[in-house]
Amino acid sequence: PPPEIGVGPGGAPQWPEGISGSITHCDGYRAAAAAHTAIMRSIGIDGEPAFPLPHGVIEEIASPAERAHLTEVSAAFPHFSWGRLLFSAKESVYKAWYPQTAQWLDFADVTVEIQPSRGSFTAHVQRPARGQGRSARQAEPRH
Repeated sequence: PPPEIGVGPGGAPQWPEGISGSITHCDGYRAAAAAHTAIMRSIGIDGEPAFPLPHGVIEEIASPAERAHLTEVSAAFPHFSWGRLLFSAKESVYKAWYPQTAQWLDFADVTVEIQPSRGSFTAHVQRPARGQGRSARQAEPRH
């Protein structure tokens, strides 16, 4: 029979041995991704509504350099919620990071550069995990 997915600290899913995965949900949307750890060590996904972030949130989640990058991207592609995508990208990185390190990340610990023409982003964790070097992650966002 299929194994049960338990619930760990903070509500994080506890995947069976040898499986990595991630879940996300928001109003009207739910998704999950899973793979054998031999294929993918960790997975992070996040789904968000394509609405602008509430007032003041971008200052909480984005560095000045990220805000400048979002201004450039918004000028080139004005009809998209780039701040929300940045938020979602950082949430995805956290969801991939935590199961591997058992360390919390703040929004300031992750720097994200969005590449709209490629439909992807690159994220850099600003502090190494215990016993590891810095890591980078690239994923394809859903528009």
